[in-house]
Amino acid sequence: MRLRIAAAAGLTAVAYVLQATAAPDVDRLFVDTGQRLGPGSRDRAVALADLNGDALPDAFVVTADDAPDLVWINQGAGRFADSGQRLGTGDGRTLALADLDGDGDRDAFVGQASGQGNQVWKNDGAGGFTDSGQSLGKAGTAATALGDLDGDGDLDAFVVRPTGQPDEVWKNDGQGVFSDSGQRLGAEAGAAVALGDLDGDGDLDAFVANDDRQGDRVWLNDGKAGFSAIPGARLGSASGGAVALGDLDGDGDLDAFVGNYPDQADEVWLNDGKAGFSDSGQRLGMASTLAVSLLDVNGDGRLDVVAAALGSPGQVWLNDGTGQLTAGQALGQASTVALASADLDADGLLDLWVGNYSQADQVWLLKDAASITPTATATPTVTRTPSLTPTGTLPTPTPSATPTITPTPSNTPLPSATATATRTPSSTATPTTTLTPSVTPSPTVTPTGTQPSATPSPTAATVAPTPTADPGTPGLTPSAPPTEPSATVSPGQTPGTATATVTVEETPTPGGPTLTATASTGPTTPVGPSPSPRVLLLPLLSKAHRLR
Repeated sequence: MRLRIAAAAGLTAVAYVLQATAAPDVDRLFVDTGQRLGPGSRDRAVALADLNGDALPDAFVVTADDAPDLVWINQGAGRFADSGQRLGTGDGRTLALADLDGDGDRDAFVGQASGQGNQVWKNDGAGGFTDSGQSLGKAGTAATALGDLDGDGDLDAFVVRPTGQPDEVWKNDGQGVFSDSGQRLGAEAGAAVALGDLDGDGDLDAFVANDDRQGDRVWLNDGKAGFSAIPGARLGSASGGAVALGDLDGDGDLDAFVGNYPDQADEVWLNDGKAGFSDSGQRLGMASTLAVSLLDVNGDGRLDVVAAALGSPGQVWLNDGTGQLTAGQALGQASTVALASADLDADGLLDLWVGNYSQADQVWLLKDAASITPTATATPTVTRTPSLTPTGTLPTPTPSATPTITPTPSNTPLPSATATATRTPSSTATPTTTLTPSVTPSPTVTPTGTQPSATPSPTAATVAPTPTADPGTPGLTPSAPPTEPSATVSPGQTPGTATATVTVEETPTPGGPTLTATASTGPTTPVGPSPSPRVLLLPLLSKAHRLR
């Protein structure tokens, strides 16, 4: 299968052709690298390209509100470091990267808000940028796309203006110096643009998505950067926010995915090969889409779509090969306004840089699902203490031997408990026992000394423990009570310690001594883990004036 895709605003807008063979779907997912890049300012545009000559795609990020633009250098494996550059203090809106001065590296064309001229930043080949000093126009820019519009071998600029101002064409002299061609195209509120050969004549045409429900426009190039609109051709009535061109239905021409704004469904427009576009009838989502990237997500040789929206997570749309799209993975929870794709970790799959609004940017790497190792995060789980209340009358224990006691008893404790007992005249005892989970205090007393023999008069009793579990801990199984409950756990002690006072009934012996002890043991509190191809750079198509 032969895939064709055209770059949109933010990259050299030449129609890209990918060779691919139809293959079964591969289960792939975008994985968040965990990087949070930048100060969380109001990003407006991002583009990816090798800026320092190491063959790894780096990132140029444009921000609004007079914040400087940033350059991020890829360290390998899709990990990025801030270059430390702070470029300009304008109110940036759009971005495109390309070799503008013919020296073999990628320069930057930055579109600015109303009242500020667009800028050209020249690269020194090592990722260091300097301002060329140009200020191109003052009308404000909604979108830009770069491509050889006049056939002279260098890259020119198609500039979309917002709010009823005509679009413009700026020609490059080959040294990165731009001049206004004088064309004024339309008078709509432009929002986004993508360049590609739409009518099959070999030059670059323009698909412009317009705001304010004015309908999208197709501008055809005469090969010398002279543009004319198809008479009467207005596509749709939604408010466009982003556009990308690619062969979505496999017929060899460039179709259009249009992201709409605000809270309107996205659309797919199919090309007849002669720049005649028809609505596919699909209405995809109801977000405020501001950026779109086309790439093969699931390895079936067809172009899928990733759409980024203000106030919503990014959304993957999977293509069945006929241009019919179904929802796939949602990307995170951030509000996204900028998007670009490239192979960031050199594994042959296209990854994503996601520019977020008032939040730090993120990097998502595309991976085969079978290669993803789940990361378990330990979450402490505390088992709450059940309350056990035995009922009934305890039997009076019958001593198996005649104990001997001295006034100061010596107790021999077990390794898990130490106990004391008080021997007093009594007829019956009805204790209340509260136990921590997995704890069965069994105090054992080994008295020493001499004591008169005693003949107990036991009173039989039946003990029926009634467990009461905390309903906030589903599935909790309380520990079984002792076979012969004989203790009251004292409140106010540290968790995991039980203190027992035992009352024994027997026939009193005048002058008999008493014995007192404590029992202590600790439960185990369970803690468990919660289971827990090449570079295609598709830039931001920003809905700039809507984000002020």
